[in-house]
Amino acid sequence: MGVSALLTSGFSAFGPAIRESLVLFRSELSLFSLLLFITASATSIPWGLLADRLSPLKGISLTFLFAILGLTGVALAPKLSVLLISALAGGCSLAISATVTNKLVSQFVAFRRRGRVLSTKQMGVQIAQVIAGFLFPAVAVYFGWRAGLAAGVLVAIIGLIIIVVSTRQSFVEHIDQPQRLVSSINDSSNTRLLSAMVVFALVTSLCFQSNLFGLPLMGYEELGHNVSTASAVVVVFGAVGFISRLVWGVFADKPFNIKMVIFALGIGLFLAEIAISLSVWFGVAWAFWLGAVLVGTFFALVPVVLSAVILQNFSACRIGLISGVISVSTFAGFAAGPLLFGIVADTWSYQHSSFVILAITAVASLVTWLLLKNKPLKAIEVVESMESMRKGT
Repeated sequence: MGVSALLTSGFSAFGPAIRESLVLFRSELSLFSLLLFITASATSIPWGLLADRLSPLKGISLTFLFAILGLTGVALAPKLSVLLISALAGGCSLAISATVTNKLVSQFVAFRRRGRVLSTKQMGVQIAQVIAGFLFPAVAVYFGWRAGLAAGVLVAIIGLIIIVVSTRQSFVEHIDQPQRLVSSINDSSNTRLLSAMVVFALVTSLCFQSNLFGLPLMGYEELGHNVSTASAVVVVFGAVGFISRLVWGVFADKPFNIKMVIFALGIGLFLAEIAISLSVWFGVAWAFWLGAVLVGTFFALVPVVLSAVILQNFSACRIGLISGVISVSTFAGFAAGPLLFGIVADTWSYQHSSFVILAITAVASLVTWLLLKNKPLKAIEVVESMESMRKGT
């Protein structure tokens, strides 16, 4: 998961430097994220279908190779058009990583350990954000932003070599999935559940990516921070997100109320946007960092929770496809967020951008609350019943 996030995190950290170096408008800079996530969204279902048939090592290798191509392209880009071509490779890397890793968890991890494994898997994104926020700028101080991104290429190559060398023996699917029996029991509620997940993924990803793109620019241009300080927002996202997923991992394997958890995440993101709006509208400096902490904390749990719901409520043979459907919505939000933020900021101001994102986050809670009228049948309860019946016989 982490390698596919190196490009987006690195691009966000170096956003102000890239904009100045290539002489781009904010809306032009946002085109990179737009194309990257449109590509990820458009290819998620095809990659999801392929993930149901692709060998694990091939899927992981493709994720790394596309990430390396994207990082290399941005590091060498002399103009906007090359940036946009690189975004295509980055989008494919993101699309593959989400579907392949969910499929791996469903194939090779025992049912009761999946929550913790999902949390650990998703921590790769936070590690990538920390690397992009610390390592990339450290290299850039001495050699420039292009060298900072080149360091990301080196990290990805080393990671790919380690994985290939350490997995020479074929993966063996050793878990007999009782989850395959769940879908026949849950089909009536799964349609509503999937609809709610699609809406929630769209709105929350739009909120997060607009902040990942916009907060470094806002801190640099509106609040007067230098580039290094403004880019530290990316580190904040990564650090608090890592802690958030670590804590969630302790409780992840226990049954939870899907409706209440999703509603709580939406409220958390809404409070985060209130803090960010206070910082830019009224000059409350500490609110800027508080907002960043809240965004990183609550959004970090969104993909973990959604992945857990997928694995608990859908047939194992459809995990890749369902993950692809959710990824389409997620990456569509990622694509729209930076573009929306950039257009509003260029047309009016950062204050108006923060207000628009604040209004959108309200939807994350309200719409999902309305869609999830009934508590879905918990797959873990079904599995426990089956296991009890088997023991009885």
